[in-house]
Amino acid sequence: MSGPGADRPAVGVFLCEHLEARWGLPVSQVQRWAAGTPALTLRVVRGVCESPRALQEPLARSGVSRAVLGLCRRPASRADLQAAVRRAGLDPAGVEVVDLGTYAARAHRPPDAGRKAVILLAGAVARARAFVGSLPHHHVPVFPRTVSRRSLLTLSALEYRSALPKIEVRRTGAVSDRPPGGAGGGPGER
Repeated sequence: MSGPGADRPAVGVFLCEHLEARWGLPVSQVQRWAAGTPALTLRVVRGVCESPRALQEPLARSGVSRAVLGLCRRPASRADLQAAVRRAGLDPAGVEVVDLGTYAARAHRPPDAGRKAVILLAGAVARARAFVGSLPHHHVPVFPRTVSRRSLLTLSALEYRSALPKIEVRRTGAVSDRPPGGAGGGPGER
């Protein structure tokens, strides 16, 4: 197989239905971007923010190996979301969740909100494509601070957090977020 998207894994972008209806995010801008992006499918899913289980069937039927969720808010229960993703046959560590409601729809007016949503989703798609998979020792089960009664009944109360080390930029000085030219000091200055 050859072509511009041949070496890219298939990624599905699943948007919450409330983004346009309640928050005024121009989903048409996101659809135009998705149509021009190779190996990418886009679907608007009903009820994702209320219940992560609503995502299970669309994820399983999509046939994608990686997913990006564009939600109107962060999920109430990360454990429920991870359980639904696992039931759909995907690795929860490879699913990117983007809070488009907070960072795009509520922060900007409609034309700018659409552009911001495309930028956020493009970054999440790039991260999803770069995901190589995970092994059981890459994750640590954690009991969350708040648990819904439903999670306790369905035994999906555990969350899985990455056990891989993270690089702290402020300690290493390897990557600086300061402007070039010494303004504000360099990595070795205090």
